[in-house]
Amino acid sequence: MLALAVGAAAGVLAALIGLVHWYGSARPWDVALVGWLAAIIVTTHTLATAWAYSAKPPRREVLITQAPYLPIYALALVWGVTQPFAAGYVGWVAAVLVTIAWLTVWYLRDARQPRRAIVYLAALGVLAAGSGGGAVVVGWRQTNGYGLVGQRTPWAALYALTVTSCLSSETFYPSGSRSVHADCPGAQATSGAYDEGAFASQLCADQPRAAFQVWWERARKYQVVVTLDFGYSPDWQVAVDGHAVASRPESVSGDTATITLTMRVTSAFRPGDVPADEKHPMRLDKDSEMWNVTARHNAIGGWKVCSIDIPNPIQAGATPA
Repeated sequence: MLALAVGAAAGVLAALIGLVHWYGSARPWDVALVGWLAAIIVTTHTLATAWAYSAKPPRREVLITQAPYLPIYALALVWGVTQPFAAGYVGWVAAVLVTIAWLTVWYLRDARQPRRAIVYLAALGVLAAGSGGGAVVVGWRQTNGYGLVGQRTPWAALYALTVTSCLSSETFYPSGSRSVHADCPGAQATSGAYDEGAFASQLCADQPRAAFQVWWERARKYQVVVTLDFGYSPDWQVAVDGHAVASRPESVSGDTATITLTMRVTSAFRPGDVPADEKHPMRLDKDSEMWNVTARHNAIGGWKVCSIDIPNPIQAGATPA
């Protein structure tokens, strides 16, 4: 009764914090999940403590059953401050660690018995296989097969490519079931750096890289911050297997897709406190160019960008002194 009361209080407190600080009223299921996880974890910890107090087991058993809660609370604290992963992962880790602790206590009480050792090792193997398999499945779903599968639509693949080039003003792109922040250089934008791993995972050939490479090189050569506007996918002209696609569903089947869009240069300036006449050391002959993009549906089941053709590309040169 005491353990349930303490766990319920912890769950209510966590749910209130989730409602006020983390999620708000718009995500009731997430609020409920956080409260439920907090209640379960604190209840089991209270029960383990009550057992140690009343049963007076050997000290090593007390330490073994208490030890899992230190990393669990540390992980929960990290989640509470930064939320870099789903709250359910805290519960997953808690379940595995607590199970291992009690299995170890059970085994050590008669460690000389061969059958007990076999059962103990088999249980640990099942836990390891289940946890590892679950991690692989979750990672596969959230990252489009670790970059092997591709995006659900050809326009999502192209959009992800533009964002990870770090030349777009957009910073988030789809990756499986998640929206991911591109790893762009920020203050070092003039270095021509970009999110290389994520960029490469959107490609089925290296040819499209050239369309972006010219702008990375210009950023380095002229020491300017370049921002390109690719428009929005609803405005792009898209055809899948020769048939025009007017809407933008979340997924689409087919073999080959073509996308036509107009890319515009929205800014290209030298950052920092420099004279106005040195702000724009690069001159362009025009501010837009047409892109003809081809994407293909790969064998694993997703779309990737295979080629980008630019019939009349923008030409750049130094601004006259």
